[in-house]
Amino acid sequence: MTRDARAGQADPAPVRRKRHDRCPSPSATPAPRHGPSTLAVQRREIESIDRQIVLLLAARLDAAQRAIRVRTPRSGSITDRSQEGRILERSHAWAAELGLPLTLVDNLFRSLVEEGKARFLRGEQPPESPGVTVLLAPPRRLRSDLGDHPNPELLPVPATR
Repeated sequence: MTRDARAGQADPAPVRRKRHDRCPSPSATPAPRHGPSTLAVQRREIESIDRQIVLLLAARLDAAQRAIRVRTPRSGSITDRSQEGRILERSHAWAAELGLPLTLVDNLFRSLVEEGKARFLRGEQPPESPGVTVLLAPPRRLRSDLGDHPNPELLPVPATR
């Protein structure tokens, strides 16, 4: 029986695989079709993805602090080993599905858990503005290699308060 079946819940973020399992090696990559601007385009894409990662990290830490504030008065502890285990188990499964290095994903999620607790202990409050809110929107340009499952693009939403 899987973790999700035991919990009676579906996977909150199922992984949809692209048509290719792994990225080709650099030597197998065909020559750029779009000329010299290809590297600049790729760097802009990487920068956009990096920004999205930072937005998601901020949202994740904010959500963790809210959960700790709810849990602590009930249990008297900021640590919930059972929940931490579920977080790691879930992240490990996602890493395996995507062929990502387990050590990278494990270190990231352990760091997120510990940072959430450290922020709570320092008394840090989440930002007043929902500046880390993101919406999923279709990519501006669809790539044919993504088939029917294009990756969504994360867009920051301005505060409305």
